[in-house]
Amino acid sequence: MRITFPTVLTLSRIVLIPFLVQTLINESWRLATGMFVFAAITDMLDGYLARRWKQESDFGACLDPVADKLLIIACYATLFFSPISELPLPGWFLLVVLIKEMALLIGAFYFGLLKGLVRIRPSLFGKATMVVQSCLVIWLLLCSIFDWAPMKTFHVFLAVAIFFVLGSLMQYAYQALSAFLHQDDEGALW
Repeated sequence: MRITFPTVLTLSRIVLIPFLVQTLINESWRLATGMFVFAAITDMLDGYLARRWKQESDFGACLDPVADKLLIIACYATLFFSPISELPLPGWFLLVVLIKEMALLIGAFYFGLLKGLVRIRPSLFGKATMVVQSCLVIWLLLCSIFDWAPMKTFHVFLAVAIFFVLGSLMQYAYQALSAFLHQDDEGALW
């Protein structure tokens, strides 16, 4: 396994997570915002650079969504347990995101590793979900910096995020079911 610059960018996102969580707990909102924006930029760059420089790998394809999931779940969990006073992240929201991510991980493990049916490729809807979730985190952090608490906007952000989270779950479930139904007796896809 060769470590490439795009893989280093992905790994940097994972390494950054405990430091980001600590800045959130300490309510260092400006630093946390900068760290999260840096992580979001690495998320945009790693895949693009891997394709552009022809450095795509199965390791990188697996590591990137894991880094995304760890980053988002860490931020949501921290914001739930150490909430921004005026805009507390609801427990049901964190639970829905956790269930979705666990379902995807279990599905990827089952279909990818055990059955050898699925190659990890994020869908456009899945990528959009990550963008929406990142925007929610950035918006919450900006609300902290500028001492905003617009509840209507907060509820709109939550509704849009839930729409994308559930939509991407349904899309991946449909793809997994299609892959399962369209295999021959040896387990190969048609």
